[in-house]
Amino acid sequence: MHTIDSKSKGAIMIKVMEYNPMFLFKSDEPERTEKVIETIRRAKPDVLLVQELVAHSQEQAISSARRLGTLTGLSCELDRGTGRDAIYTVAKGTRNHAVAVLWNPKADIRPVPDSWRFKKDMFYHGIGLLTLEADGVPVDHAVYHAPPRAGRTNLAQVQWERETEAMNLAALAQQPGRHPLLIGKDNNGLSADKIPEEYGGEYYAVRNLPEDMDPAIRELNLNRRAGEIMLAGGLLDVGAAMYDPKKGRQFTTGHFSKDSSKSGIIDGFSATADLMSAIVSYDVIRDELSVEASDHLPSVVVYNPHAITA
Repeated sequence: MHTIDSKSKGAIMIKVMEYNPMFLFKSDEPERTEKVIETIRRAKPDVLLVQELVAHSQEQAISSARRLGTLTGLSCELDRGTGRDAIYTVAKGTRNHAVAVLWNPKADIRPVPDSWRFKKDMFYHGIGLLTLEADGVPVDHAVYHAPPRAGRTNLAQVQWERETEAMNLAALAQQPGRHPLLIGKDNNGLSADKIPEEYGGEYYAVRNLPEDMDPAIRELNLNRRAGEIMLAGGLLDVGAAMYDPKKGRQFTTGHFSKDSSKSGIIDGFSATADLMSAIVSYDVIRDELSVEASDHLPSVVVYNPHAITA
């Protein structure tokens, strides 16, 4: 595990953005697409972890990720050297969505060759992971999209999928010799982490639901079992750990329909403890542009790679 005394080098800050832009590059929504792109441009992330790129094939997934990179000044192409085909850090999952990791080639980060990994076995959508060296410090950056409930009637299956995937995520945090790990995710559910005791010690992630919601769906939407598995496995909810009473809970959904009864905190980041010690800020981007761009608001963390601890 890589450990550097934060006092030994200058403070290099890495900004990571997590975003579900809601079927990005859907052909009949050019105005909303432009709002998504501008939201990313304004944020100026060093790393972008994105879910829900439209992808009916792997070829379309690559096309969507490259287009996103061109429009935002980011890259998804791993140069493997002379005579070897490039690898694109995007992958279509088992549905018509793709996840991708993009980075700013001008920032103090560089992708580690041949470090891109994608898993879709035992995942509804999939998880992608890329090792990026932040000013020489290797950090694993993963993007994850959890199983949805919408349009599905077998709620027990949904819950089983979420718990199974949570175990697979926790396994990443338990791998011997792993790098510090940051996961940007659309959780489609609630974490089990609590805000610091000094601020009340309550659950950070909450979900407001309509009073007339079907009881079985309500129970699923409020279930924290997958979150408990991730927490027990060493994956910490960054929003909970970085809770600021001046900002309060930062909701990520419910704004698009302008229905506060559907607001919730189901997006954000999980981090291993060694990386959590290096995170200096966490925020959800909520402004007029982002509210109109997608049904999920993007969240951003900033970390100092030289403050990572063992």
